[in-house]
Amino acid sequence: REGRNITHDGINCIYFGTDTSFNYDKVKSLKTFFDETNIKYNIPEDIIYSMWLKFMLNVAANQLTAILNLTFGQLYNSETCINLIKEINKEVEQIAKAEGVNNTELMSDQCIKNIKSMSYNGKTSMLQDVLAKRKTEVDLFAGTVIELGKKHNIATPYNTMLKGLIDTIYENTI
Repeated sequence: REGRNITHDGINCIYFGTDTSFNYDKVKSLKTFFDETNIKYNIPEDIIYSMWLKFMLNVAANQLTAILNLTFGQLYNSETCINLIKEINKEVEQIAKAEGVNNTELMSDQCIKNIKSMSYNGKTSMLQDVLAKRKTEVDLFAGTVIELGKKHNIATPYNTMLKGLIDTIYENTI
C-alpha cells in the first residue's frame, strides 16, 4: 500500500464461509458476486479453522517482518525466522485448540506453507504500517493471543515479547 493505492500480486484469494447453514444464502450471494467480478475465492469446509489459520499467519509473519524489516522472501529464506515462526505458532495453536478449533495440529505447517507462497518482495501490512509510521494491529494480533492465553492459562512469551517490541517501535516513531 502506498497512499491510497494497493498492489496485489494475485497469488492468494479471499476465503469466506459460514459455520452454520443459517447464513448459507449470504455465502451464495457473495459467491455469485465474486464469480461475476472474477475475484479469486475459496469457500473452505471449516471456516473457523481457516480464520484461525489466517490469524496465525498474521500473528507470526506480520509481527516478525515489522520488527525485522523483512520481505516475505527474506522471512521464509531464513531458517532462524522459520524456527521463530514455529514457536510463535505453538502459542496460537494451543489457544486455538482451547477455543475448540479442529485440526490445530495441522495449522503451523500450513501457515509456513502459506508464507512461502507469498511474493518474495511482498511486505506485510504491519511492516508497511511501521515504515509509514502508522499505528499497527499489534493489539489485534499479539494482544489477542496474550488475552486468550490468560483466559486459558497458556503461556505466551513470544507474543508478549513481540508486542513489547512493536509498541516500542511505534512509541519511537510518533
